[in-house]
Amino acid sequence: MAKDVTPKQLRFSSNLLIDGKLSEEEEMVVAYQLASASKIIQEQQKTIDSLSKIVKNKIILCGPSAAGKTYLRNKMENKGFVFDVSYTSRPMRETEVDDKDYCFLSKQEFEYCIENGKFYEFIEYNGHYYGTLLENWKNIQCFIMETNGINKIPPKDRENCFIIYLHPPADVIYKRLKDRGWDDNRINERLVQDKERFKDFTNYDMKITKSDIPFI
Repeated sequence: MAKDVTPKQLRFSSNLLIDGKLSEEEEMVVAYQLASASKIIQEQQKTIDSLSKIVKNKIILCGPSAAGKTYLRNKMENKGFVFDVSYTSRPMRETEVDDKDYCFLSKQEFEYCIENGKFYEFIEYNGHYYGTLLENWKNIQCFIMETNGINKIPPKDRENCFIIYLHPPADVIYKRLKDRGWDDNRINERLVQDKERFKDFTNYDMKITKSDIPFI
């Protein structure tokens, strides 16, 4: 049996042929080279596949209230990413801007759009509608969605999505909601709702649990 192959022996050339055949040691050299090359190609392909998912296809952010979705969206927009503006029937907050944070519709307007097939996906949450316009889904790269909306994405479209799930610690979320002026009862109610919404959620490609966003 041939001994372990040394780096010097890996410099295989045709003059090692004997009577048109490879010796046992030479066969081992070739097998080693092929295995090494195959492993390198596989690793490179994994990297290419991951990058192509992020760069070429749709990116979706999701997470509970105050998880940092808007913060990350703003950071990504500063890098040149283009985000969809979701539609909602909920009232606009004082700090929000129409057509920037959301496109705000009345409940009647939203339901009219539903009846006329204007939405790619929509959900009802806390008595209000949220949805992604079909035209925007076709033409825009980045989105913020709820879990129910994500789970409605057809398998064929899901293959072309990279979903980032933001879920910082509960104490961080509590502080952020407190900074919004929420009282403890409202915060605790929302924490319970979000825990229920995300308890079985696994439909994502990356999960961020830190309170900061180190890679942006």
